[in-house]
Amino acid sequence: DPSYDQKEYNTMYNAINKFNTGQQGNAIRSFNVAIQHMDTARELISGLSQNNVRVINAAANRWGAETGATGLTNFEAVKDILADEVTKGVLGVSGALSDREKMASKIKSSNTPKQLNEALDQWTKLLGGQLMGLEQQYKSATNGKTDFFDRFLLPRSQEAYKAAGGKIGANSSGVSSLSNDELLRQLGVSNGR
Repeated sequence: DPSYDQKEYNTMYNAINKFNTGQQGNAIRSFNVAIQHMDTARELISGLSQNNVRVINAAANRWGAETGATGLTNFEAVKDILADEVTKGVLGVSGALSDREKMASKIKSSNTPKQLNEALDQWTKLLGGQLMGLEQQYKSATNGKTDFFDRFLLPRSQEAYKAAGGKIGANSSGVSSLSNDELLRQLGVSNGR
């Protein structure tokens, strides 16, 4: 092949390895897992004693916990882990303890089901936006390969990618150019710096 270029091949080979087993691959796996965990949280929301009044939700959930119901304890066990995953996914780093606590406070067990699910929907969109940025990096590093979507994303992450505005295939575009501070503001969290 007269268009063969050893340097381009090596660059593409290294990029594909990074997306399979390197930092980029780890980030994609983290996004896939966080998005799956948001679905777990959605399932647990249905196990909470919820209605449209937060003070009643808090009392009902506490009563349930005191009488042996597992809805509240299961939800509480998942929410902090999920907040850590989303903070890391959106910022690209673990974030300070206060950042993670503020994220966790966005999904209080006393919130209404609608509030909880809409918060999770927004987090899912933000992670989808991060996946769009990784796709652009992949395409740039691999001389335009368009297999990112099918190669790296689990089905639920594919849905999040699409919800964030991602397009599949050669015409895809859209990189999140938002700063970490702007991403935190969209999440309703101030980074305290």
